[in-house]
Amino acid sequence: MEIKELRNKSLEELFTLEKETREELFKVRMQHYSGQLLDPSKVGKLKKNVARILTVISEVSE
Repeated sequence: MEIKELRNKSLEELFTLEKETREELFKVRMQHYSGQLLDPSKVGKLKKNVARILTVISEVSE
């Protein structure tokens, strides 16, 4: 997800998106550990998305 898209969202939407992304990251990690994940780079992409979301949340809350 682009940082520009995140900056256009409200604080509530950002918290919801963070929760959903963390849940998806958990599922993808479980697939990775069990050997079922076809695209291992998805773990890194989701981690970066969580970091982006948290960055925007900190910018908005200041």
